[in-house]
Amino acid sequence: MLPGPYERWFTEACGRPAPVERRSTCDACAMLPGAPDLPPDGPFDEAVRCCTYHPHLAPHFVGAILDGGEGLSDAGRAIVRARIAARAGVTPIGLAPAPEFAAAYQRIAAEPGAFGRRRELACPFYDGGRCAIWRQRGVACAAFHCKFDRGALDVAVWNLIVVGFNAVERVLARRLLERHGLDAAACDALLHAPGDDALDARAWGEWRGREEDYFVAAARAVEPLSWADVEALGGRALAGLAEALRAAMARLDEAPPERVRRGGEILHHLGRAGGARLEHRGLPLDLVDVSAEVAARLAALGEARLADLHLDEALARRLLDWQVLVPAGS
Repeated sequence: MLPGPYERWFTEACGRPAPVERRSTCDACAMLPGAPDLPPDGPFDEAVRCCTYHPHLAPHFVGAILDGGEGLSDAGRAIVRARIAARAGVTPIGLAPAPEFAAAYQRIAAEPGAFGRRRELACPFYDGGRCAIWRQRGVACAAFHCKFDRGALDVAVWNLIVVGFNAVERVLARRLLERHGLDAAACDALLHAPGDDALDARAWGEWRGREEDYFVAAARAVEPLSWADVEALGGRALAGLAEALRAAMARLDEAPPERVRRGGEILHHLGRAGGARLEHRGLPLDLVDVSAEVAARLAALGEARLADLHLDEALARRLLDWQVLVPAGS
């Protein structure tokens, strides 16, 4: 489920809700030691799971956390209030990682296997196996999944959701700053110089000392907006977004192609009992298990009728979703 009003906006834009990845769960984490179908790199660390990332929270998310509501905890609210009081990564354009987290992330995140395993990168909102701000967790966190029901097709939808709602957030932030007469350049500069009192005063203007009120007011202004309202505010900046989202979702409904060829983004790993595990480069945590015989046929495949591959319907659909097989001519 998308955070805040985003799920409602997505449904209004597309006429259907965002995908639900039933294999990607927090209550029964699919990436812990002992879970089935773990990737070659092994499980995540249970102490952090996939929460080795700190999202940028838009002003309306920060305000909704402070204002209370479903899917929020006192712990999350306390963290936000402490960050505001410390003036650490907090500006009128939202709540960013604190400087010490940003420095650790820049130093460690690119290391192989760091995601999901390096405790130094634990999100401060990760609270005993749960997200303390889940209902307002930010779109990047909402879009991340370790496992997908429809493989690469769902990945494409979620990537577009991140790009699209990041654009929405920029539109809403710009309008918010304009409404209050705040200096966008000063807000951006403040993220890189949190100890500069003069810059802090310029960025916050008349809201300095009333930051919580500012964020709550932002949340209350955004919550009642419809998708049509958001599009009107965005103008050219959001032109075509709804159409692109609808097109991405429509691809989930397409019938299997008559002719297929081998996809070009697939890595082969040894599987159980002499079988193979097929990895799409965009889904490194979610591999497809096939028999050795099927793997050999796929490796030698040029172009063929899908029916001539004699795959059962469920496996054929999975291979198409993971783009192990792609339509001929594409």
